[in-house]
Amino acid sequence: MAGKTLDDYVKDLDDFVSKNIKKIPYSRLQVWKDLLFEPLPTIKSESKNASLMRGAKDIAVADLAYTIIVALYMAGYMGFFFALALIPALSMGGAGGLGACIVPAVIGVLIVIAGIIALVLFGVIGWLFTSGVEFLLAKLLGGNGEFKVHAYLEALQSAGMMTALVPFMALYLIPCFLLCIGIIAQPFMIALSIYNLYVRYLIVKQVHNLTRNKAIATVLIPVIVSFVLVIVFYFSLFALNIVAEIIKAAATNR
Repeated sequence: MAGKTLDDYVKDLDDFVSKNIKKIPYSRLQVWKDLLFEPLPTIKSESKNASLMRGAKDIAVADLAYTIIVALYMAGYMGFFFALALIPALSMGGAGGLGACIVPAVIGVLIVIAGIIALVLFGVIGWLFTSGVEFLLAKLLGGNGEFKVHAYLEALQSAGMMTALVPFMALYLIPCFLLCIGIIAQPFMIALSIYNLYVRYLIVKQVHNLTRNKAIATVLIPVIVSFVLVIVFYFSLFALNIVAEIIKAAATNR
């Protein structure tokens, strides 16, 4: 019996994911999954359903799921330190000790809720900004697609990618899995990031009818510029820190 090919493994993974997402009462998961596993047919079929409102909702829902997992992960650590602070507070006895515990807890919960809402809003704004930048680049390179179609398909791709990461983030909630999941997740996340660029390339190429090189340039230019800006930012902070230390040393020696 011949060994399995890469296509066979992809088909098995597709079947496994399809079987499990049917258990979740949210039909958009199937669309997100289809774009990841069958990008070209899904791009062509979903282009007819393009809607900025639908895209914004997809981003918001996927962002919310991802953000809640991250919030639970952080809450676990915050809860640990809160429990440590709870012991001396309760030792005070009476309503004063209990009040000293409840007030920070309520404030912490409100901050977490506000943070989740803010991150979801920033996710939608970030999607529109990223889609807008790619759309303008595609137009400058001769593309003829519509922004609504481009942004909607980018939303499906982003929502699918975030959803694919949720199971790994959920496993981080289990302390004994931290090291193992960290080792397993990093290669997976790197591979997923590369595949993410490939799907975006297909979207740009199909929506704007660009050549391969122009579509690649449209996708990679924002990534390269962002990377350069991050490096410049950190080097600037490093340089400013050195300058501040030199000025501090000069002032001390006077």
